[in-house]
Amino acid sequence: MASTTNYPFAVYNTQCGGLVLWVNGSYVFVEKPDVQGLYVGDIMPSEWVIGGPANDAAKQAEQANIQRREDQREFDAGIDTLFNNLDDLVTRKKISGEEALSFFPKETTTW
Repeated sequence: MASTTNYPFAVYNTQCGGLVLWVNGSYVFVEKPDVQGLYVGDIMPSEWVIGGPANDAAKQAEQANIQRREDQREFDAGIDTLFNNLDDLVTRKKISGEEALSFFPKETTTW
């Protein structure tokens, strides 16, 4: 049964009905699932699967997570390129190791 409540926070469908909210590392029911013995406020069984976003807030949260993952991948690729280029310059003796380290703030290069 589809929910008629317009939650202002992200809620998700489950494989056995009901809606859940992510709370402190667990999905908690905000609407009762179609399973006897589970109620609003119970933690969704760990073997259950999330069926997807159930409202606009959840869709926006999913999109934000996708964007953050894409941003992180782009950042990681850029850092890899920077390290590889600096290593290549040091290896070819175009710059010293000290000069390579000068690209980074002093507090990040002390180990």
